[in-house]
Amino acid sequence: MASPSVARTRRPSATIESDDAFAMRAAEVAEWAKRNIRRIVTVAGALAVLMLLALGYLLMQRSNASRASVAYLELSASAAQGTQRTTQLEAFVAQYGGTREGKEARLELAGLYLDANQPERALPHAREVAGSGGNLKYQGQLMLGAVLARTGDRAGAIQAYRDAAGTARMDFQRAEALNQAAILQEGAGNWQGAAELYREMLEDTKEGTMDRSIIEMRLAEAEAKIAPARR
Repeated sequence: MASPSVARTRRPSATIESDDAFAMRAAEVAEWAKRNIRRIVTVAGALAVLMLLALGYLLMQRSNASRASVAYLELSASAAQGTQRTTQLEAFVAQYGGTREGKEARLELAGLYLDANQPERALPHAREVAGSGGNLKYQGQLMLGAVLARTGDRAGAIQAYRDAAGTARMDFQRAEALNQAAILQEGAGNWQGAAELYREMLEDTKEGTMDRSIIEMRLAEAEAKIAPARR
């Protein structure tokens, strides 16, 4: 077995060898850098430009969101109604359509156009919110379902309501969306489809509640309609 003194004399040698290897590697890197200095400068410059662009875009987005928030407060305080209100909302959407406030304005616009029996003008606003992310997506999908139903696109409306049910975070929201889809299925005489939706609603409804009793009653009515159709 090697004596302690022998073991101690080997450690500095290993350290020296490691230092030499590091120095050689550093020299190689330095030499490579000299040969490729132009490429390094070009890449570094490009990265710096990209970082500046990203920072500028972020600052611009924050500034735009801040302006949208202030402008929406002013818009909300307006007492305008009818066509004057829709004109205000359209102008706001044209300027701040990509912000959260812009989405809220789109939802209001879609509702106003529906009330005015102009679903074709409500459609693009409803689609925009329904296809976006964030907390307003569910409301957008519900609005889209209502708009498509008014235009006569029953299948599209049912799908929009099903999408809303999938987006919903709360059981009552899911029930609301499925209920609207079931009503459309009943209107089309598709009692099988309506019954399936009522069964889905039951899965999220507690036993012994009034809501469950109503859903069970409507399910029974739908199933009663299915039976004669099979004969």
